[in-house]
Amino acid sequence: MEMRDMFLLLLFLMLIDPVAVAQNQPLPPSPAAQSANALWQAQKWEEAAKAYESLTRSEPNNGQAWFRLGSSLMSLQNFNAAAAPLAKAAEILQGPQAYYALGAAYARTGNKAKSFESLRRAAETGFAQFQRMRTDPHLAGLRDDAQFGSLMEAVEKNARPCQFSPQAKQLDFWVGHWDVQVSGQSVGTNVIERQEEGCLIMENWSGRGGSSGRSMNFFNPATNKWRQTYIGNNEAIWEMSGEYKDGVMSYEGEMFAPRGAPVMVRVKFYNLSPDRVRHTQDNSTDGGKTWTNVWDATYVRKKEAATK
Repeated sequence: MEMRDMFLLLLFLMLIDPVAVAQNQPLPPSPAAQSANALWQAQKWEEAAKAYESLTRSEPNNGQAWFRLGSSLMSLQNFNAAAAPLAKAAEILQGPQAYYALGAAYARTGNKAKSFESLRRAAETGFAQFQRMRTDPHLAGLRDDAQFGSLMEAVEKNARPCQFSPQAKQLDFWVGHWDVQVSGQSVGTNVIERQEEGCLIMENWSGRGGSSGRSMNFFNPATNKWRQTYIGNNEAIWEMSGEYKDGVMSYEGEMFAPRGAPVMVRVKFYNLSPDRVRHTQDNSTDGGKTWTNVWDATYVRKKEAATK
């Protein structure tokens, strides 16, 4: 059977069998859930708690209902009663917010062991609200415990992963205010900044001849590679990936000009010293058979910027 015929058959079956479509769509909340949610949004905690308690009896696998029942009870400061529905929510949802709320409930009841266990599960599943954990009054009884410091570090790593990643810091030697020189003559300036909590290295190039451009540089932990995307005011674009090894950041990729075919490029940044970086580029127009050097510049750190 040809591909077109198979597609038409599948389309026909879906049209005559709406259940096949419905099974792939999330079910809308029940009227009882909608009523409970309205009370939750209005912060009518006592009424919301009663509505969610009823909802969990009719919908025992509704993790959100269990979570909001427990949270409503927390808002009513009925901490002992809140722990059980929050434990059920954590069992069903297995997510960071549910584990965190359960840890807060246990902290309020004085059960430090279970509180730290739940908060660790929150961190392990990606809880990243570092400031919330630092100031949450529910956790006041835990902050003098030595375990709290290590827990805070784990949450901060979730919130600011690049601050703790050696790979994300490999291009830090390029950060700074630079005078860019070719054969000893200044050809422009480049300001390189760490942004987004250290996850992004942003380049801001300004050439003396009027050229300018910016690049975004970042380490992708999924590919274990660095990535640079550069665009200039002349619409020239560099798309490259690479790695840092032995003091050199080596990028490879392509350069795209407004006119003409893409050009293969190799770009390297050499960490010469704290105040000097070498930047080279080689091009290939024959598919990588031969390479020609087209750029060899030295970055000299500006003294006034270095002393700030």
